[in-house]
Amino acid sequence: MYRSIVIAVVVAVSGCATSSKQGAASAPVLELAVRQVPGAGAEFASARDAFVGRLRAQPGVVADHELQAIFDLGVMGPPATPVFTGMTQYESLDAFKAAGAALGTAPEARAFFATFKPVVFTVLRPLDSATSVDLAKMVKPGQVLELAVRDLSKYDTFDAAAYARARDAFLALLARQPGVVAEYQWVSALDPNLVVGMTVYESAEAFQRVAAGPVMGAPETKAFFAWPPTHGFVHSVVR
Repeated sequence: MYRSIVIAVVVAVSGCATSSKQGAASAPVLELAVRQVPGAGAEFASARDAFVGRLRAQPGVVADHELQAIFDLGVMGPPATPVFTGMTQYESLDAFKAAGAALGTAPEARAFFATFKPVVFTVLRPLDSATSVDLAKMVKPGQVLELAVRDLSKYDTFDAAAYARARDAFLALLARQPGVVAEYQWVSALDPNLVVGMTVYESAEAFQRVAAGPVMGAPETKAFFAWPPTHGFVHSVVR
């Protein structure tokens, strides 16, 4: 199943790159893969490491991170099934497409894809095209990363301007909270309705303090969460 998703994404990206401006096509992109791991974690980790070894050798691969969810925003507790999130930065959409074509049918890919169930798989660009993101420096061991995925097509009578105002007001409030290191906003290069927010905290304890503090009852928070995440997780760093 996951292999077919990879192939579909590569085809879609190929079309986007052909029709987009050259500057956009050559800009760095971030592959996001959120995965449930219902089986043995050791099998997943072994297959992942073999696959990532091949992936890192591909031209245009800049950096990668592996994270494990410690908190599921959907259930307000630890995930019922373990969740691991992989992020890989590429020099461009073309580099992502080439890596997918080279590895989509590799034995390491088949073995790895068989160990998990995909939850979210997409390719991201910064919401602000002028923003430069270095994945290698985004989140460090000991810090945690909160991930919130929203499909804007799922909300009734969606108002893009109202959403943007509420988002920006909430992010301004969040940035002022002690323990918040950085905030990143992304949009899918494949589907403009798919948006992703990432917040880095100094530690799991810092996230808990913010989550339990007055910010959660603030009007800015209530206004923004009129559009609740489709998927949301808080992660620790695996590598």
